[in-house]
Amino acid sequence: MRSPKALDHSNLAQIQSFYWAAKHGSFGAAARIEGRSLPTLSRHIAILESALSVTLFDRHTTGLVLTESGAKLFQYAEAVHEAGARFDLAANGQADVIAGDVSISASRSFAITYLPSVLQKLGEDQPSINFDLVVTDATTNLLMREADIAIRMYRPQQTSLIAKK
Repeated sequence: MRSPKALDHSNLAQIQSFYWAAKHGSFGAAARIEGRSLPTLSRHIAILESALSVTLFDRHTTGLVLTESGAKLFQYAEAVHEAGARFDLAANGQADVIAGDVSISASRSFAITYLPSVLQKLGEDQPSINFDLVVTDATTNLLMREADIAIRMYRPQQTSLIAKK
């Protein structure tokens, strides 16, 4: 690796491109998911690798794999990404703390079996959030604000909901 002076040539856009490519495992996925240009991402990585005199990724037909140097630098890129998110929050006048009430609907068996440890960890990580657990085997209507989050064992039929597996 070059001296710290080489870092003068790295800019935030290049570090951000490195973060996205590493996170998504390919330039194509990073470009598609982050809404960026594939040639720009690729160029940023090439410039960054040249400026730092390191190879950040091993390129394979299945995607990108971080090299040892890339893995070490990724933790710093991740910190830069998180700092950028905090910067955006501050610039928009929003707090860096997540706070408020969140109601979670779950079936009786799921709520008893899985949620106690999950909610305990969430409570420790986010002490400013108050969780209200709605334990019911009936379908809660999120559109009618019966809960903020519903944990279900089936795909919701309401088209305006966001579902994640």
